[in-house]
Amino acid sequence: MPSFPLTTPLITDLSEESTRLAWRPMQLTPESSKRRHTPHTYRLEIAELPSKDWIPLASDIPDTSHYIHGLNPEKDYMIRVRAEIDHGVLSEPTYPITLRRAKGISIEWEKYP
Repeated sequence: MPSFPLTTPLITDLSEESTRLAWRPMQLTPESSKRRHTPHTYRLEIAELPSKDWIPLASDIPDTSHYIHGLNPEKDYMIRVRAEIDHGVLSEPTYPITLRRAKGISIEWEKYP
């Protein structure tokens, strides 16, 4: 199984409906590194808060960053990354990053006589 740094991905760009995440690269185990070439990609998983049900968001990502589009500006999310090698063998996930969206604030006041 690939080893993955247990760190949290970083948000490197953010807008209302999209974000760009970056993360540290996968580290090969000693047995995997003996092979000449171990192809690997990354997979993103997302959970819409308050639920903690993880669903696949993107897969076959060749780099250590990825743009995520189509986010709802009214929702909060957690996102985590897994490394994938050898046709579906997944690493343990990174710690998730929580993407909290600003909630509108309504302020009202009454005029005193």
